[in-house]
Amino acid sequence: MNPSAADSLHELMILLVKELDGVSCRCGAVKESGNTFCKRCYFKLPQPLRRNLYQKLKSGYVEAYQAAVYFLDDLEKYLDKKKEERLHGNQPGTPS
Repeated sequence: MNPSAADSLHELMILLVKELDGVSCRCGAVKESGNTFCKRCYFKLPQPLRRNLYQKLKSGYVEAYQAAVYFLDDLEKYLDKKKEERLHGNQPGTPS
């Protein structure tokens, strides 16, 4: 691993530890210190992603965290799109 990549990984680890220690979820809700997400975000994740969040920091947690964030971001985009369709009466497959 080159020095630049090692520095980036080290910085990411520091951010993740701070996030774990914090009491604010990435969605803005209150979470317990030591938990990655608030209960609402956590239970939106499929069981395999939830299970992977119990990996050790240097043994898979970073990848599990990234996968969970991507999942939650995609889910939020999907739900926002569905909400927008309901508000404007658009049916799937019809032009906006």
